[in-house]
Amino acid sequence: EVRLLGEYAGEGGARLLTPGKGGDIAGETGRGEPDPGEGGADPRLDRVPPLRGEPVEEVVVAAEGLLIGGVCDPLLDEPTNHLDFAALDWLEERLLTFPGGLVLVSHDRHLLDRVSNKTWEIAFGEVAVYPVGYTASRELRAAEHRRRLELYERQEEEIERHKDFIRRHHAGQKHRQAKDREKKLKRIERERIEAPKEGKRIALSITIGHRSGRRVLSLHDLAIGYDRPLFSIPRMELHRGEKIAIIGPNGCGKTTLMKTIMGEVRPLSGRVEIGHNVQIAAFRQTQEDLHGEESVLDAVLKRTDLTIGEARGLLGRFLFSGDGVMKKTKSLSGGERSRLALALLSLIEGNLLLLDEPTNHLDPASQEILERALIEYEGTLLLVSHDRSLLEAVTTGVWIIERGRFVPHSYGYSEYRRRLRESPAEGGGPEKKGASRSRVKPGRQAAGQERYRLRRIEEERRAVEERIEALEERIADLEGGLIEASTEKDADRIASLGAEYERLRRELSEEYAAWESLVNEWKEEG
Repeated sequence: EVRLLGEYAGEGGARLLTPGKGGDIAGETGRGEPDPGEGGADPRLDRVPPLRGEPVEEVVVAAEGLLIGGVCDPLLDEPTNHLDFAALDWLEERLLTFPGGLVLVSHDRHLLDRVSNKTWEIAFGEVAVYPVGYTASRELRAAEHRRRLELYERQEEEIERHKDFIRRHHAGQKHRQAKDREKKLKRIERERIEAPKEGKRIALSITIGHRSGRRVLSLHDLAIGYDRPLFSIPRMELHRGEKIAIIGPNGCGKTTLMKTIMGEVRPLSGRVEIGHNVQIAAFRQTQEDLHGEESVLDAVLKRTDLTIGEARGLLGRFLFSGDGVMKKTKSLSGGERSRLALALLSLIEGNLLLLDEPTNHLDPASQEILERALIEYEGTLLLVSHDRSLLEAVTTGVWIIERGRFVPHSYGYSEYRRRLRESPAEGGGPEKKGASRSRVKPGRQAAGQERYRLRRIEEERRAVEERIEALEERIADLEGGLIEASTEKDADRIASLGAEYERLRRELSEEYAAWESLVNEWKEEG
């Protein structure tokens, strides 16, 4: 029995199979009355985390129904779309502890890495199966691509050698050998390996144009909201080079804060000061201005001073080509609209980026390209996102908005999550003054203890680095074995090596987390 949890039940009446018996299908509104079964509604449905917005609640309740309703193999299609962090964590834990198998369609890299142990990749009309999770499957795919490319290039070189020999000797003394070469060449061409295919990717680079002053943004006694305050910020400064994640539950005011900074929403009280030489570039979650009758090409021409040729060249880097540039913006898919918005963003050369859910609708490859661009970006960044992989890779600070409070932290999202796991109160309370600084060290004894702690941390860090190096070597060996087993179609060996590969990948992830923790500890002590 397979039941489907459809993508975002509120969009266009997406089909949503409820947890009722017989796989009842919701109607045009994406709703339907679930059949609670013989025993009535399951009381565990009451334990869904508090969420804002009916579409989100529909997705979560449906997921809860699938996972506790006795379904053998549920199919979840983009279940994390529009969920906040509380719902993401809840869903992830449900999937991790679900006793049966499941099929998960998702662009959420963090979820895929935590939950999946096998990956089906659909590309170029074919399905490739990898016996590992998402990130590991990408590494295997890259290794397989390199191997196939090497085989293809060797084959093409051999074909050229045979052709050259035949051209030079077909009428000479070695014409018999040339005939043999012709036979061999025909056999090679019958069994010819095709060049490995590689999907097209966007080419994104975000430059700052000119450098801003050190103080990029100042917020003074700011009350954020419309009719009533959602939260207040007594005083906050954003400095050049900081990359801040703004996180909180849906409806807490993250987007409203961004619009207030851009001057699109007036603060209820207080003021926003933009620093010297600051140029803002923004990516809006809904892309309201890209839903019109204008074509993709016209959208670029209207907003820039590019020529038609230059605009087509830009759009080509974001996978719009041929007649695709004449498509009306109102007809674009979510992914196409996001790519168009990123193309326009790349032209602004802002030194302060305000990005609101930039990875929504992007495929994982495009998400990774955006991630790299933001890591390399030399300006200042305010980022609203539920993409945990992006937040972990990019951010240097976190602003928490929760229960009407604004709480800043001077460390990135990974460290915030680590501290939250160790002390749940960490996420809700303000950072203690001097918490990220070394403690006061009165006297010589304290100085000696400090040196001892730093030496211990350094020794542990070196030991972790040695373990990381050994694990990476072992993983590289296993990649070769998996590719060989895949070529030989040895299912037993693939399963055995795949399990070992996945185990070592988890160990490597744990060692990297330990290394990061030691580095942070060293910074706090030093």
